[in-house]
Amino acid sequence: MSQQITAQENTNKQAIKVGVIGAGGRMGRMLIEAVQDNSQTILNAAIERQGSSLVGADAGEVAAIGRLEVQIVDDLKVVINDIDVLIDFSLPDATEQNMQICAVNNVAMVIGTTGFNEQQEQVLAKASEKIAIVYAGNYSTGVNLSLKLLSMAAKAFGEDADVEVIEAHHKHKIDAPSGTAYMMAEAWQKLVDRI
Repeated sequence: MSQQITAQENTNKQAIKVGVIGAGGRMGRMLIEAVQDNSQTILNAAIERQGSSLVGADAGEVAAIGRLEVQIVDDLKVVINDIDVLIDFSLPDATEQNMQICAVNNVAMVIGTTGFNEQQEQVLAKASEKIAIVYAGNYSTGVNLSLKLLSMAAKAFGEDADVEVIEAHHKHKIDAPSGTAYMMAEAWQKLVDRI
């Protein structure tokens, strides 16, 4: 069950004020609930793309956890001064713009967006010189354990193995092949190259 703490009711001055990009998406709704479930964080901003029918809605109601008195907006710049950290699991072009806004405003980021091109990876590297950024293509324990096991397998098999990454997703998956598949393929290749 989710805590029902609104921005106005929060008395913990140490709580990290969080903004969530893509507040109406599957991951955005899960992130909103996770932020509210953590006693050290509070949802202070929820952002959707321009033109979204969710703009103006209460973020808690969209996430099905009850009213939070945090209205979904369509412009990060409107709420950038209200947050300490932005969580962004959106799309590469949007995340690139958000990194630039956060860097200028000294707002930390947690990024789960995948599919960055080389130029966007450079923007990420440059932004990380100015602000704290946590970035991973996948945050699940199972995938990260799989990457560890993959590294053990690469050491054991070396160049002699013929490796193929095959994946399946739900029908709403936007990026295919996924960032996780790329992570696994790159991890294998890097390890084999070192052997």
